[in-house]
Amino acid sequence: MKKRWTDADHVRRNTARSQEQVERSRRSHEKKRALRRQRSGKPSPRTVRRRNILPQIEVLAPTVFSLLDNPDATIHFLNRFRQILREHHVLVKLGHINRLGPEAIAAFLATMKHPNVADSRVAGDYPQDGTLRQILEGSGFFDHVRGGTPHSSSLGTGKMYRIEQNRMVIARIAMELSVFAMSQLHGVAAKHGPSYSLLMETMANTFDHASLNSLEKQEWWASVYFDRILQRACFTFIDQGIGIMRSYPFLQRLKHFPMAFHDAGEKLQRLLLGQIPSRTKERHRGRGLPKAYQAWESGRVKNLVVIANNAYANAQKQEFKELSVSFDGTIVYWEI
Repeated sequence: MKKRWTDADHVRRNTARSQEQVERSRRSHEKKRALRRQRSGKPSPRTVRRRNILPQIEVLAPTVFSLLDNPDATIHFLNRFRQILREHHVLVKLGHINRLGPEAIAAFLATMKHPNVADSRVAGDYPQDGTLRQILEGSGFFDHVRGGTPHSSSLGTGKMYRIEQNRMVIARIAMELSVFAMSQLHGVAAKHGPSYSLLMETMANTFDHASLNSLEKQEWWASVYFDRILQRACFTFIDQGIGIMRSYPFLQRLKHFPMAFHDAGEKLQRLLLGQIPSRTKERHRGRGLPKAYQAWESGRVKNLVVIANNAYANAQKQEFKELSVSFDGTIVYWEI
């Protein structure tokens, strides 16, 4: 009796152990399949189900869709758009707008492609104004959006790049954008030195200000749009990190500044003028935005605009102010 009981108990334990091993093997295979899907870019069944059940919300873009002429309303739209995208599909209404800037298109695309909103779908209509539609089609926007068919634009043409690197500035992207601008302006495939330098400086600047952890993976967008009517090239750089005004290095630099600031606009103005020194006192540090302002002062670039969190600076208008809303990151715009 004792032996039969022992044998039965042993069989029961072996059966349970075998079932556990089978279940562990099944979970392991599922994890491996999910990893392969992730590496191949194919969404998991759970992601597909989530996409199918998300509701869709309509969002209206501001009538003046421009970070240069209407920064508060445009940033408010981008912030709301990004917030809704986290839990909903979005239908963006552009038909009613009467002004559209290439820098706003770049910021719109960067927000749409933000890593935190990867599970949501975005759809939209075209501006009813034919001129604005051509600006959208020629900007390079449809090189990154599925479902849209770009048409030839007689008003302008552009390029947009999404760059993800870890502690690395890619000179090739800066070179391609500056050469593209010169080829459109003068028909010569030559580098535009000031724009190349500014792109390199602004990209390098992200590693100082974009995240609390300097080793964290960085992401930014860089674009250029050539306006054939006005014969000008418009550069836009977008960093969606923590932003200069809230970055630890900048806050440490402010501790060494002897005066109090009236608002965020004055902080950005002082930074552009090079009056807020690097906390290390090294001459080569903290030169990114001051160098951009010097390039504008010398006439090497035109219409410099910088947005850093809730601070706004327009060098051409000598306008430095605090915005009513804050952008999560930094935007630098200039023309040649």
